Amino acid sequence: EELEGFVQLINLVEIEWDRNPYVSNMLASMLLDPAGDEFDRLLLGEMLRRSGTGSDHAGFSRSLLQIDSRELAKQIRVPTLVIQARHDAMVGLEAARRLAALVPDAKLEIVEGGHMASSGSSPDGRRRMLDFVEMAP
Repeated sequence: EELEGFVQLINLVEIEWDRNPYVSNMLASMLLDPAGDEFDRLLLGEMLRRSGTGSDHAGFSRSLLQIDSRELAKQIRVPTLVIQARHDAMVGLEAARRLAALVPDAKLEIVEGGHMASSGSSPDGRRRMLDFVEMAP
């Protein structure tokens, strides 16, 4: 069910991207913090539009669905931090929990914000990354 919504989004992007600028703005809204401002959403939407066609974005997203890294995750033997944004419309909390459970001794941190907050674009995400790196042996 989590993937079903993602597949529907991919199909929408592929079909409507080049015809409807609202699709890239919608995608930008899903990537950004829900409390983000209109300027950030419009800027990211424009960057997404300029970065490729609907087919490009859909193809990239479909390729992500083909990757199964579960066995590799179980082999990780270094300190690992999994950061997940609480309001991420692209990747749900349950996916982050599953990943953290696969990696031996991984630490899961939940940060406030949308998808991009997980990448350290938020002050909370950056702080948690730095704290983790400072604690690593």
